Amino acid sequence: LANNSPINQSKDDEVLAAINDCWIAISNTVPAVKIISIINILIFIAWYILPIDFMNDHFIDSDINRKHNRWWSRILAQFSHIDVLHITGNLSFLTLFGSTSVKLFGIIPFFLLTIFSGIISSISTQVFFSSINQPYRALGFSGIDTALVLIHAFYYPKESITLTGNKIQSEQLIETIICADLAGLANNYEYFTKRKGICSPVNHAAHLGGYFAGLLYIGIHTFTSNVSTIFFNKLSICHSFFGLITSNYYTFITGCTIGAITNILLRFVTLRQIFNFIGEVFKIIGGIIIIMIG
Repeated sequence: LANNSPINQSKDDEVLAAINDCWIAISNTVPAVKIISIINILIFIAWYILPIDFMNDHFIDSDINRKHNRWWSRILAQFSHIDVLHITGNLSFLTLFGSTSVKLFGIIPFFLLTIFSGIISSISTQVFFSSINQPYRALGFSGIDTALVLIHAFYYPKESITLTGNKIQSEQLIETIICADLAGLANNYEYFTKRKGICSPVNHAAHLGGYFAGLLYIGIHTFTSNVSTIFFNKLSICHSFFGLITSNYYTFITGCTIGAITNILLRFVTLRQIFNFIGEVFKIIGGIIIIMIG
């Protein structure tokens, strides 16, 4: 009798409506976004099929997995969901804003963007909970979603978007959700440190990391659009990416520094000038060595 009550029926209708809307959105989006959506759905199904210990070890971003050096869980957790409304909400945002990044950057850079922003949001989660000495368990695509929303708002600030039946401009949306996440993070910080208020179940730290990742990726895209910088950018980005996934922050900072310096240099000089300069430096060094030996 309880299962057939009006309240439970309303909840079931809400879930079914969310699933239906999400599936329609996935069906109508671009192939790259469909692939990411399918990955999320498969991992969601895996939570109800595979052993729970296996899923906790590999598809949850947690302090325990950090201690056991399961660095891959940092990435896999971003595509992991347990709750139906959680995955449908995140995939709805993915289908709404993901196609913009595909159009702007291309398919492969879009895939790299999802991994990159996921790692940054994971690091921001780790930093927040470490700063207040609290254990944590996090999962979900929302950190990547916030990066996609910010990128869309950056390039199309005046575009109207329909959310829950209401129209809002992209720049207004990003301002609203950033303010909400800042307030939520402050609230959670006060809750964990002073035990005041009510703890928000939302991982606001991951969301803020996603915004930051979106800004970083816009900067990377802007600098790497020059063909002459491709070699140096690939070198520094690979170096930085390796540092991120292994939690080697020294490697990450070094890679970013290399990328920044080479990009700044190549905005003002050509590759030929750089190679000529390097050649002259080696000539001078060689001459000094010869004089010292002689």
